[in-house]
Amino acid sequence: MSKKLFQLNIAKRSSVFLVALLLMLFVSTAQAGGYYSYYKSHTIADVVESTNGLGTLAFALNAAGLDTVLDSKRKRFTVFAPTDEAFQALADALTGGDVGALANALVGADVLDDVLLYHVADGRQSLRGLLKRGVIKTAIGEKLVSGVGNGGANVQGINNETPSNIVVEGIQTRNGVIYVIDQVLINIDPANL
Repeated sequence: MSKKLFQLNIAKRSSVFLVALLLMLFVSTAQAGGYYSYYKSHTIADVVESTNGLGTLAFALNAAGLDTVLDSKRKRFTVFAPTDEAFQALADALTGGDVGALANALVGADVLDDVLLYHVADGRQSLRGLLKRGVIKTAIGEKLVSGVGNGGANVQGINNETPSNIVVEGIQTRNGVIYVIDQVLINIDPANL
């Protein structure tokens, strides 16, 4: 094989490799961006409704009529979204593990809206900004404390014994940002339920 033909063959293989590499990069970027673009084109209510592990929150928001508030395309919100396991842990502590009984107790005490809105702050707030301020004013005017502990970034309600870890941070949506947390933030006295 001549030297010129050998160099041409290597150049062809290099070109094929480069095209394959660029194609793989493009496909992986497009797939990763698919999730991002889904969240960015949907509201907080849409994302909570469609996310595995946030079904109890979606049900509670719907029951309280707050899903329509978080579906607003004009206002911006920051939402601390407790997982299904967080609601189950609260039910275990207060009602012997019955999430339905917990919901009935919150509705009966006329505090469901307050508990849910305690997880909402006005505006799209970055994690860096939340941690820098250290105090977060919620939609009902009460405060949460933010910080960093062994589990990473966290927030704590006024009646929570321990901080709630932020387990998924900064899900950007059309009308705000969601931080998934591992505890329900408590602003009421659980003895009153």
